[in-house]
Amino acid sequence: MIVLIVLLALGGLAWWRRSDPYLLAVGTLLLTPLVALPLGVIGIGPRPLVYAGIMLLLAWILARSGLSRDEVPSMRFEFLALLVSFAFFLGLSSLWPDFISIGERLRDYAILSSVIDLPYQAREPWLSGSTLNYYLYWYRFGAMWASLGALDAAATYHVLVSLTFALFYSALMGCARVLLGLAPISAAFIAGIIALGSNFEGIRHFLTRDGNWWGPSRIIDGGYAISEFPAWSFLLGDAHPHYLNLALIPLFVLVVSTVAGRYRLSLPSAAAMVPPWFIATSLWVYGANAWELPAWCAVGALICFGWGLRSWWQAESTLPQLRLTTCAVSSAIAFLIVLLLWPAVSNITPADAPLTLVADPVRPSLTFEFLRHWGVPFALLTLILPLHLKRVLSRIAAYTASVLFVLLPMPGYLIGLLLVCAVAAFLYELHTPSDDRLWIVHALGVAGLTLVLFPEICFINDPYGGETERMNTIFKFYSTAWFMLNLYACALLVPYLRIVHEKSPVALLASSVVVASLLCGFFFRTVQIRKITGEPLEDTARGLRSVEREFPGASSAIQFLDRFPRTVVLEAQGKPYSYTSFVATLSNHDSYLGWANHVNLLTRELEKIANRETVTRTFYESSDCDEKRRLLRREGIAFVVVGELERRTYPQLRTEDFSCLTKSFEQGKYAIFTP
Repeated sequence: MIVLIVLLALGGLAWWRRSDPYLLAVGTLLLTPLVALPLGVIGIGPRPLVYAGIMLLLAWILARSGLSRDEVPSMRFEFLALLVSFAFFLGLSSLWPDFISIGERLRDYAILSSVIDLPYQAREPWLSGSTLNYYLYWYRFGAMWASLGALDAAATYHVLVSLTFALFYSALMGCARVLLGLAPISAAFIAGIIALGSNFEGIRHFLTRDGNWWGPSRIIDGGYAISEFPAWSFLLGDAHPHYLNLALIPLFVLVVSTVAGRYRLSLPSAAAMVPPWFIATSLWVYGANAWELPAWCAVGALICFGWGLRSWWQAESTLPQLRLTTCAVSSAIAFLIVLLLWPAVSNITPADAPLTLVADPVRPSLTFEFLRHWGVPFALLTLILPLHLKRVLSRIAAYTASVLFVLLPMPGYLIGLLLVCAVAAFLYELHTPSDDRLWIVHALGVAGLTLVLFPEICFINDPYGGETERMNTIFKFYSTAWFMLNLYACALLVPYLRIVHEKSPVALLASSVVVASLLCGFFFRTVQIRKITGEPLEDTARGLRSVEREFPGASSAIQFLDRFPRTVVLEAQGKPYSYTSFVATLSNHDSYLGWANHVNLLTRELEKIANRETVTRTFYESSDCDEKRRLLRREGIAFVVVGELERRTYPQLRTEDFSCLTKSFEQGKYAIFTP
């Protein structure tokens, strides 16, 4: 496999140059598409030798940048975790290779296929001739692997999904080691239960052996909102930007934490380095998935402000001027980062749906709903965070309020209470005279709780669904906050686990096995449910088995069209999240029109889309073959699909109506015509 070969080559270079293998390998891989983009725009690329040359140059620069593997902690364990977990997740992904009509798997495949074909042109594959208004960084990352390994779109898709989750897992392991000071085995365990763990509803599904594996992702606000978590997203298999971007923020946090631990920067050096670093990474996050820019800006602002405040309280010098300068500079940096929040909010809010307060008829989430999704970290936070309050009466009040919020059917004000306690813990940790970086974990906790609280105050009227659905209001913020809150809860629990370990290691081991089984049981049980079964096809890896089962002859039609250069294919229109446009998509062609609601939202070319819906309907309903041919030539359509889906949509469809067109293919109920 090309990914493992490249990783091993980069690891070998790191060993030779005595550099950190994980930081060098991951940094090289993530930076290569960014460096390749301007070269591709001027016509250099996307050839394998170009990517290989860029990788070699970047690896050499990073190897000489001072990322020594002799520093503590070394990242060689994270590098090994990346290799092993990628192979493991790729093996799991191969169990469900089919591009079935759930989620946005077909949509994501269409974008990846289009970007592989032309990595440096943003083309909308489901509205031929239009510009793709989407987050393209990770798809260009996939195109890099397609070029290096001569992979087709289907193979690249599974590599991209698996490598994303491996990067996420290894980044979590690195954060657990660097920020929490854990041994490699303990860090691997913590990363595993965060990455593969489920919410409370997933635990219930596992214990009751419920076969509805979708259930744990639809538990907020009566099932309208999407409350995914990383393990569920991997099991779904969508290569969607919110999933592909899982690892980016944890990796950025890991780099910040590593630099903070390995290098003692002076105030002028930090003040000069931090603003360009956060601006560059913020632009990076914006290009990968703009929904997560508020999260990264919040984390960055808290880290900068915390760094300044910590310097204020713990400065060895008593000079008031030095303390004032430290706090003022870091606060200015934090304010600069916060300014990036407004463009992010402007971008994520639909043009015709401004942010409003959550009010009737939109119901805020109830505490019980929160606990079904956030029950694991919230339970730990509710028990431990009040201990950071200085006064005993404050602790008693916090515990009493927590019990009332849980028992009574109230809106989720428990988040506000936890946020207050988290801020208190953050400030307390900053004031504590220690050299560890636990205050960064507290910054993550405050940012995560803020992200969860935001959808309870502000409402985004998502145009994908009904008027009161809060899909994106909750969806993207919950997805980003998952690692923050779970890592935060683990960090608060670690000191108590160390006490248990000293008194009874066997008891700690037994309880860890039980906890891992409960949290990860949903994942491994759903792996068995997700397996694609049935008679294998000649090319099962292309993911056409389910298509062929439901639409006999469709797989042969797809393979026939895949022989031709990329062009425009016409199919019947259907409902979103269905098999609409699947023949064009899986044969790596552009669709005349895909899911209309998606391209409507993303392109805003309402008149063009409405016209194409009319043309499609006219073509399949008309009995005048000459009119059909004129429409095809006028719209630049090269192939027309007439199959089971078209016959279901247009029952009056007759083969005789296509007599003036050339029949290029026919098998089963599928035929393909050209004008």
